[in-house]
Amino acid sequence: MGKASTGIPALAAAAALALCLFTPAAAPVYAVVNGVTLKQGVSVVNAMQGDSRVSFDMELENISGQNFSDIGAEVGSPKGFSGARLLSGDGPIANWETKTYVFVVDIDSGAGYGSHYLPVTLYYDVSTDKKELAFANAIINVSRNISSPSVAGFEVPLLDMAYRLEGGDSLKAGETNTLSITVTNRGNLMLQDVQATLVLPDLMSIDNSFAVQYLGYLGVGESRTVKFPVLVDEKAENRNHSVSVKLSGLSKGSAASFERAIYMPVTGGEEKASSGDIEIGDVSLPPSVDAGADFLMGFSVGNVGKADLENLKIDVSPEAGLTNKSRNVFIEPLLGPGESKTYSVAFFSDKDVAADKSYPIKISAEAGTGDSAVSASQYASVFLNKTTSAGAVKTPQLIVDNYSFGKESVMAGESFSLAIELYNTSPREILNIKVSLSAESGAFVPVGSSNSFFIERMAAKERVSRSMTMAAGPDAEQRTTALNATMTYEDEDGNAFQATDVISIPVMQETSLTIDDIIAPPELYPGMQSGIDVRFYNTGKTQLRNLRVTAEGDFDASESTSYYAGNMASGANDRYSFSFIPRAEGSLNGKLVFTYDDPSGEEQAVEKEFSFQVMPPMDFGDEAAPDESMDAPKSRAPLYIGIGVAVAALIALLALRRFLKRRKLHRDMEIEDGQL
Repeated sequence: MGKASTGIPALAAAAALALCLFTPAAAPVYAVVNGVTLKQGVSVVNAMQGDSRVSFDMELENISGQNFSDIGAEVGSPKGFSGARLLSGDGPIANWETKTYVFVVDIDSGAGYGSHYLPVTLYYDVSTDKKELAFANAIINVSRNISSPSVAGFEVPLLDMAYRLEGGDSLKAGETNTLSITVTNRGNLMLQDVQATLVLPDLMSIDNSFAVQYLGYLGVGESRTVKFPVLVDEKAENRNHSVSVKLSGLSKGSAASFERAIYMPVTGGEEKASSGDIEIGDVSLPPSVDAGADFLMGFSVGNVGKADLENLKIDVSPEAGLTNKSRNVFIEPLLGPGESKTYSVAFFSDKDVAADKSYPIKISAEAGTGDSAVSASQYASVFLNKTTSAGAVKTPQLIVDNYSFGKESVMAGESFSLAIELYNTSPREILNIKVSLSAESGAFVPVGSSNSFFIERMAAKERVSRSMTMAAGPDAEQRTTALNATMTYEDEDGNAFQATDVISIPVMQETSLTIDDIIAPPELYPGMQSGIDVRFYNTGKTQLRNLRVTAEGDFDASESTSYYAGNMASGANDRYSFSFIPRAEGSLNGKLVFTYDDPSGEEQAVEKEFSFQVMPPMDFGDEAAPDESMDAPKSRAPLYIGIGVAVAALIALLALRRFLKRRKLHRDMEIEDGQL
């Protein structure tokens, strides 16, 4: 009996596995504010009906420059879910801290199986004005409990879908695009009253049609296609937009449902500006200024991107010791692509400066508001000369007059040659000159030498050049980083002086896209649809822009194989799945092609090859035996076989009867012996 009973759980487990195979998984949608980065999105969790305290987590990295406290959370609970709440991690998150927030939820025994989305929102300052900190969607894949009678009996209603865009791989802004949804009954029960509902984001609408399409009855394995005319507004952004498809139907009085988020790229709409679109340049300053004197600084701000920069604010902030003499804040309502404007700011310096040194001036530019805000900054410096009461120059002045590093930017982890030109601006000779270079957080380090070099003497108005090999740290942040040049020297009388200049060097991080191994489906046959699913990760330290995935190979596809993932932040991950139909038996070769724009705007491509083995077509045998000639003699083999089977059955019956009779006789003898 023990061995016989194992069949039902095994069949139930197989049915549950089939449910998982046909349950599509969609990538979560992430949104963050206030400079908080999702290092890892909300977990994708597999669970069963009736499970309690199912946990999932999200990991945040705070790089905003501020601390957040009084953390709270709201977790949406779809039908069949309850008790969703933040379990741990409600304390403050400090600047540069990485923290994991753990959530739990209870799943009812009657919860629908398939993929469910739980919107998770974190807030800070909950007890005051409750500001949003981060948002993501948790995905919980629910399968039926193996003790369910319907699974044990293999009565499984299951809906699946595929989609494609007619006329291209993207939605066109300002146009009506046809989205085809093919609905398939993957279960083993007939479904009735099947309908498909399309839920669109802002700036998208259904054009002269209905958002709900009815498909009627769907037999086992049957498919039907409905079409939705989707009108995209001209102001829609050129990015990936989430569109939700909901399927529902009835089977034996029970509801079957399925929901999937598909991500549709929009082209021809409005471009969204990024920080790399703002360029600050053409900075002009006098090399040195006498304390108490006025001077003028000029610079330009340009839009080198493809999108408008709206509400552009430019701010010029000097260090203490310098004071703005003219307007230092400029507002531009709109700066179009390719446009550039010049500005000038007048300063005067304090007469009683603490020492002869360079004073930095920060130029900041910020455009947009809220989540769409982008910014850039640039530093310049001016050397202030301390003067006597009579106005004559007392202190000899040494400045970094020019520098170069051979290219527009430096790649993190690579070395470069830094050439520095020093200029003695004073009419006096200086001696024992030591120049030391240092950067914040060790962003730059010297290679093959110390961070200093020595010059014995420099004559009045003389220029001297020196070179050092430097390396940008592998973890250096992608931005323009200040390298401080600290110069100590003496005059002819032995008086010691010190000056500091700032060298600005843009650092770029190398991109890195990691792709999981592609797992072959269990069995492949010619003409039979199958599919693969692979996850990919941004393992670099910079954002990948306009990430797109396509599949190529020896197969046919019933829908588009292109997937537009948009912009992927560092540490984020996504998944790509597609269906394919093998053409013939033998080796099926293909590849996934990932293309994206690196931080410099250059397009990069990464390929992931795969090879599957396609089995020969399954032979189900002849449907009917061939007709035999009426005149052909009929074989007597079936008759002889039948007689043989009958004789064998009779012999077995007689042997069984003899065995039962002997066992009864032995039992009777044992009873008599016991009575005696």
